[in-house]
Amino acid sequence: MTRTWNSQVFATFKKTCMVRGLLEDDHEWRICLEEAIVMQSGMACHWLLAVILLTDEVAKPHLLWDQFKARLCDDVKHKLHQMNYYQADQEIPEDDVYDYQISIGY
Repeated sequence: MTRTWNSQVFATFKKTCMVRGLLEDDHEWRICLEEAIVMQSGMACHWLLAVILLTDEVAKPHLLWDQFKARLCDDVKHKLHQMNYYQADQEIPEDDVYDYQISIGY
């Protein structure tokens, strides 16, 4: 198998297959997240997104993140205020919300 299609060389076999239409798009993952977001908290949906990404069958993970990041992070502003990173009346920049990393202790 080659990474070339129509005289164009692609960086990966996966990208070549996507261009050729041999791989499915992320439609099923979008539906899954849309349904979960209606019923679950942002944290539960974070875990779901992590599981989806671990399957390594997501064609464009950055597009899933862009589409769902507002809902996935809807509880982060509250958490940042609770942890006193920001004062109650202080507006939290979106970048701080979307880049927030949760520490999980085991």
